[in-house]
Amino acid sequence: MPKKKRGRPVHYTTFTYVDGAAWTCTPTRKPKQAVATDADFVINELLCSAKEFHDESDAIRARISDILATRINARRAIREIAMPSLARIEVSLLALHERLERIEQALGLKQQPPTEPS
Repeated sequence: MPKKKRGRPVHYTTFTYVDGAAWTCTPTRKPKQAVATDADFVINELLCSAKEFHDESDAIRARISDILATRINARRAIREIAMPSLARIEVSLLALHERLERIEQALGLKQQPPTEPS
């Protein structure tokens, strides 16, 4: 029998490089007082430097390298797959906006912006 899904989200503490790449995280209890969280329920972000990466053991560096490579590949895939579609949607929305403005002007619903005297 599958486990019943809990209704409350899990909050996280992340270890992150300055460019935003999180290389590990740990679940943490939600604090009792109100704390700012992001969309991923991260409540504490600990910044690390590249020097700390080089100070780690080979096993840890291999794990971190895999995580960072996965992040880069995911970002590339998103750019390759989603960005062209988003660009087409943006062009379509701009065309619809221009068309709506022309319709509003034709119906007299939208006032022409006043022109400045030359």
